[in-house]
Amino acid sequence: MKKTKGRISKNNEYKYRTIRRGSANSLILDSVWAEQLKTHLRKDYRNEKETEATLELTGLLSVFERNFKFMATREDYKRMISMSQRLRWDKKGLSKEDAVASLFVDGNPRHIRLGGRPSDLMAKKNYPYYKPRAGSSIGKISTKQIGAQKVVKDLQAMLKGLFTMGDKINKKAKMPKVNVARTISKSLD
Repeated sequence: MKKTKGRISKNNEYKYRTIRRGSANSLILDSVWAEQLKTHLRKDYRNEKETEATLELTGLLSVFERNFKFMATREDYKRMISMSQRLRWDKKGLSKEDAVASLFVDGNPRHIRLGGRPSDLMAKKNYPYYKPRAGSSIGKISTKQIGAQKVVKDLQAMLKGLFTMGDKINKKAKMPKVNVARTISKSLD
């Protein structure tokens, strides 16, 4: 039987790098870090509600970065929230995994691609035709996402409070109208 070198699928390569880096005695933060995050944020492993909350945060951050000016009214609050939904990173052509992983890695929306395999993850010379078994990664990768929902809830409550202050001020207090006139005179000697 002739053994041939087959290409490993991208999903299997992501899993391989995640498992090998995760099983090391020390945590190695390098180019594989983004690939590991992308693997953990795949549909198989992620918490969908936490991922959606994180994507809402990316939209809010995009609104804050653009320095839009809003008045402290409910209408502007609604406008800001709808704008943040349109500016979410997953709406810019990124997958959910890419958007969330790039937020956690460097804060710039980008696709996370497989680079060259690091030398310490290369196959051993003893096993030149190694082919992984189907299902060999089951149970070795797990993901726990917490906190994003609480952050979004608290941030939206704070923003709602700030944006509704203008409504309360205009209803409760009547601002006096003041006319200012300026007179300039010059006397000549």
